[in-house]
Amino acid sequence: MSKKLDLVLGILFAVATVIFIMVFLTNDDFFSWAFERHHNVLSWYIRPLFIIPIVIFAFKKSLTGIFASIFALFTSMFWFPAPAKSSPQVLSFLAYE
Repeated sequence: MSKKLDLVLGILFAVATVIFIMVFLTNDDFFSWAFERHHNVLSWYIRPLFIIPIVIFAFKKSLTGIFASIFALFTSMFWFPAPAKSSPQVLSFLAYE
């Protein structure tokens, strides 16, 4: 991938991440929908795995890889369906969070 294309795609993912965060914080319906899905512990287990590609792409100096991984990190909280029943430990941790 050329440096120019990497820069353009990296900027697009960075802007998409900022837009996602703004929508997440300003739209109550979207926040509630995403937060219900965040009760699924699979979304918690997958998030630390995004550190690996961020480090690899930082080593390769790929802005696209770095910002795509950050975008995936932020959006991964609602990739999995909402659980039928949340465990008390999940609820207590989310109340703390």
